[in-house]
Amino acid sequence: MLSAYEAAASKARSKVCAQSPGDPFAGRQTGLDLFRAVSSNAPALFYFDARFTYRELDRLSDRLAGWWAQQGVSAGDRAAVILQNTPQFVVAVLAAWKVGAIIVTLNPMYRTPELTRLFKDCEPRTILCHGDQWEVVAPAAATFVKPGLMLWTDGREFQSRSDARVLPEESDAPAEPSLSLALAQEPPPPPTVPLNPEDVALLLYTSGTTGLPKPVEVSHLAFTSYAAHMVDDRDHVWPSDSGYYSPWSAAHALGFIALAAAVQRGQRLVVRDGFSEESYWSDIRSYDCQLTVALNIGQLLWDSEPRADDGRNPLHTMIMVPLIPQFRAFGDRFAVRIATLYGMTEIGPALRSLAPTTHAVAGHPSSGYEVRLVDTRGTDVAPGEAGELIVRHVDGAIASGYAHLPVETENAWRDGWFHTGDRFRDCAGELRYIGRLTDSIRHRGRNISPRQIEEEVRMHPAIAECACVGHTSGAHSKYGESDQDVRLFLVVKQGRVLSVEELIDYLRPRLPPYMLPRYYDVLAKMPTSVSGRIIRSELAKRPLGAGTVERASTRSANQPR
Repeated sequence: MLSAYEAAASKARSKVCAQSPGDPFAGRQTGLDLFRAVSSNAPALFYFDARFTYRELDRLSDRLAGWWAQQGVSAGDRAAVILQNTPQFVVAVLAAWKVGAIIVTLNPMYRTPELTRLFKDCEPRTILCHGDQWEVVAPAAATFVKPGLMLWTDGREFQSRSDARVLPEESDAPAEPSLSLALAQEPPPPPTVPLNPEDVALLLYTSGTTGLPKPVEVSHLAFTSYAAHMVDDRDHVWPSDSGYYSPWSAAHALGFIALAAAVQRGQRLVVRDGFSEESYWSDIRSYDCQLTVALNIGQLLWDSEPRADDGRNPLHTMIMVPLIPQFRAFGDRFAVRIATLYGMTEIGPALRSLAPTTHAVAGHPSSGYEVRLVDTRGTDVAPGEAGELIVRHVDGAIASGYAHLPVETENAWRDGWFHTGDRFRDCAGELRYIGRLTDSIRHRGRNISPRQIEEEVRMHPAIAECACVGHTSGAHSKYGESDQDVRLFLVVKQGRVLSVEELIDYLRPRLPPYMLPRYYDVLAKMPTSVSGRIIRSELAKRPLGAGTVERASTRSANQPR
């Protein structure tokens, strides 16, 4: 008898489907070509109670594009959008492409200083933000964007009618024009701007987990390819009335490519303006969502209180990134096929797996991708040895570089290969992630992988999150100035109590003595990027404080010896 995990592969096959199986990457096309090929009254986007057809989104984006064109926004200009993954964001993307502009997506959580630096970097011609962000965005944009080219939205444009003919009255509005005003007008049709697949479609900023965010130039070709290769679904036909669920920020690649991923598979897109544990499964059930990416939430969903109806949901495939140790049991509990992928903003989903064997697996090369594992000299490592992953795509369907950063571009894209900075090991054809090259901790002449320590720490039932970094204190000069001690930051699960002494006792039999962390910091929450990744560079900069416990003495690390 098949387990629930195995039975999940046969879900939804009995429904009438409008799409034939096959690789959805159908050649060299722009994001606008992809969308226009389906222009019809078929449902395209669901956002809470608001529903939009392809034709309605096309008409709305025509209005905004026409308004932008009247204001002088043209081909090659940059349109900065500082919104969550909402209908307003989708309309803005399509409108920008219709006038030939390049979309720049920025994290709504950024404050004025960060936005000032990013505006100087990307030089936007126009900006669209939520009205609640005005006091943060306006000062940063004052010297970069001409008056009248900042738009604001109150989020209610589509509350009454999805065609925007019924609009809310503006009150307490900023001086700049609103999105409601732009959509209410009947400007002339936007100019026909020819787009090529190789043209830059968007600037996506890297997460900034190890340094300042860098603007990645993603072409239309790369954009459509990223969405197509998220999952190898050539063995499956997605029902035309099923949903692709995406609660991820539009400032992250997964949120940005969500509409393309749904369009390519003949699905409707169901978006939310953020992940909510309370509404996650109810959304999936209510909108018949059969495909989703679970980014950094696998453990959170697994730790939730089991329910009798956990397995009664329409989800067919969950792309879990990263895999949790209990991923097989997760698949059985929720009756869903668990897949995984590895990707970056610069390269898209270069690795993927429909049947991972362990939680360490990142996958096999996606179709069209070529990968190598190399040493510091760029030479291929011996079979079974760890090396840096370098990537290229046979059609050139990855990013072309970092905007205005020629040195960084040259360092990352060398000899036709993108150097990821991540270490992998090839295990019988499966690539397994080891860790970042820059994350390695140099301790007493050894290179320690933080990932190996973190995997053991996460197995403790009271640990919610953890991160290891190297701490250079200068207390061990005989080992060299670059020698580091291992420092562990951790978050304890709500309702649980765990002392550092108890954790040390737990780790002693599980780690070699040289890998046992010396310093421990218990945090209320980790600093994270828009993608949910822990910002290690921020943790590494933190000085030892009153809350830091030193293993050798189990006392505050800044107390005198």
